[in-house]
Amino acid sequence: MYNPSFSICIPNYNYGKYIGKTIESVLNQEYDNFEIIISDNCSNDNSIEVIESFNDPRLKLLKNNYNIGYSGNLTRVTSF
Repeated sequence: MYNPSFSICIPNYNYGKYIGKTIESVLNQEYDNFEIIISDNCSNDNSIEVIESFNDPRLKLLKNNYNIGYSGNLTRVTSF
């Protein structure tokens, strides 16, 4: 069982052109005992495709069925 020492929580909404670089930046760190949790707030750009293109077991994607607002998405990603 994977037991990360900390979580990096990223709320996302229509940041497809930035989210890939964000994920790459985190994954390129020397320390690797972490998880990345991304909560997508029903984006209508290519965010999901970009996020799903990363094949790393430390990456968790939460997909909202509808836009729950910034604070709701922030709460969701930090409560997972």
